Amino acid sequence: LIAGYELKVGADGEFLPYANFNNISVSMAGDYEVALRVTDNLGLQALSAAITVHVAENLAPTVFLSCSIPNQLNYPLRVVCNTSAVDSDGTISQQQIDWGDGNLENIWGSAMHVYTSGGTKNIVFTARDNFDATSTITQEINLIAPPTVAFTCYHINSLTIKCDASASSDDSGIASYVWNLNGIEKTGAIITQSFADEQWVNVTLAVTNNLGLQKSTQQSFIVERDPDIPLPVAAFEHTILSDNQVFLDAADSVFGGRVVTQFIWTLGDGTTQNLTTPTLNYTYATPGWYTVTLKTVDQNAVESTPQTIVIRVHAPNVADPGIAGETTLEGIDSNLDGVRDDVERFIDEYFGENSNKRQAMRQAAVTLDQIVKSNADVAVAQPLFVQLDRDSRCVISQLNDETDDWYNALAALKQHTFNTDSRLAVYLALDRDMDIGATKAEDQDISAYADNCNFVPIP
Repeated sequence: LIAGYELKVGADGEFLPYANFNNISVSMAGDYEVALRVTDNLGLQALSAAITVHVAENLAPTVFLSCSIPNQLNYPLRVVCNTSAVDSDGTISQQQIDWGDGNLENIWGSAMHVYTSGGTKNIVFTARDNFDATSTITQEINLIAPPTVAFTCYHINSLTIKCDASASSDDSGIASYVWNLNGIEKTGAIITQSFADEQWVNVTLAVTNNLGLQKSTQQSFIVERDPDIPLPVAAFEHTILSDNQVFLDAADSVFGGRVVTQFIWTLGDGTTQNLTTPTLNYTYATPGWYTVTLKTVDQNAVESTPQTIVIRVHAPNVADPGIAGETTLEGIDSNLDGVRDDVERFIDEYFGENSNKRQAMRQAAVTLDQIVKSNADVAVAQPLFVQLDRDSRCVISQLNDETDDWYNALAALKQHTFNTDSRLAVYLALDRDMDIGATKAEDQDISAYADNCNFVPIP
């Protein structure tokens, strides 16, 4: 019996055992002397005569690749490739395609691939023959991605919604936005729509870019009659500082779960500032009266109703006492003129340009401050309210032209005076124990109201 076969390749080669002789590889092409040695089960050997074998160089496969983008308007990221490989001196053992996006695939013939992003892709096709020779071919394709479509809808009122597609994008630019809301068609990046009753609305948006590529998406939205929506509000306070500087604080605009992304200030001197924080220190070029307006915008681009305040930029006579001025009934009167500093700043801002108006308001402010300090003692407060009636007549006499509102001026003065819980408690206690609204002074003709002023008005 034959126990083994050994083959020697080359005159200087060694006999090596082989199981079969179908495939024997050599390092290079050329003529090789090949001899066979056979051994039987008794250990006897026979050696063949050497033969010369000519080994030709293995030729790599011939490959073909053709990729196309079928109907890009409808399938903007789909690519189909046709491939073929022929080996003239052997067989093809493997065909593989690298799609250029990290995906490698074994194929045979044609193949289809869907990309997740546009741009330039290098597709590489590789064929391998039965002797491990490979050939590759590359084709570059350019995929134009459709627009990225994104939108949000939210209530801006009862039964009224706003849809915003500003988050949609496209490298070539967006040509159109087409909406369909339960059959209602609209166009534009931002739309609003009111409905007659509560309902589910299927909102579809189709976005087309400047190259004609289109993509659409759909959401369902419930339209409610009484939605719980914290609509943005605009509310701010101001403090007049020195050197024509004003501190504006819109912290009151952020409450009740409201989210404010923009604080848009119109400062009355031709300047507008769009901020993301609620405070602003601003210096005016010159003193004077300025109309300041605040509008806030929330995270859904819903705008508030603007708030407007007219302020007088000037150099205050006393500093702002801040919280320290609210810790006691008496507050802070740094110049000892009988008027609390916070009240004095209010009077100087709104009435300081007119000596008569300023003095009339200060006269009433002194009496109101004494009422606060009465600590709700009726005996002390009784004559003070009589005096306050006279002071009010003085204010009326000086704020009597069409541009003035003496009633609201006095109401604002009282609001600034009774501006803490403890000060308001004094007023409410007196309201309970005495008729503080009654007129205690003798009735006078309005033409004689100026006689109640403790100063001589300037003509």
